[in-house]
Amino acid sequence: MTMNESTLLMPPGAKEANGSLPVPAANLANQTEVPFPSHQCLPEILEEQLRKTPDGCALVFGERTMTYAELHERANSLAFELQKLGTAPDACVAVLMNRSLEMMIGLLAIWKAGGAYVPLDPSYPRERIKYMLSDSGARI
Repeated sequence: MTMNESTLLMPPGAKEANGSLPVPAANLANQTEVPFPSHQCLPEILEEQLRKTPDGCALVFGERTMTYAELHERANSLAFELQKLGTAPDACVAVLMNRSLEMMIGLLAIWKAGGAYVPLDPSYPRERIKYMLSDSGARI
């Protein structure tokens, strides 16, 4: 029997100290799980990170990057404009754009303004987009 990348590091039937099943060797490098603070929303977590490392890398998309300070400034500016347009708690805001740094700025801005986003893929058929806009009640 030869070892391959999915060979377990423990004997068959063995369990970790916490009772979970062992992880295949190939997955060890992917263990990046960290506890998520249940008492904070994502915008609050990002604000906390901004205070710690304003010049740290917050987003990477392809060759482009954005610091926490840049993300904060751009998201806050857009959040202010969204609030002027009526974004408030329980308001749905449609987001029709391809994945990008700008999409992440938009999602964060919507949350900061108190709204919820309705993701619309530009590749969806026009009728599907019209239905989703109508069904969601998105006004922005």
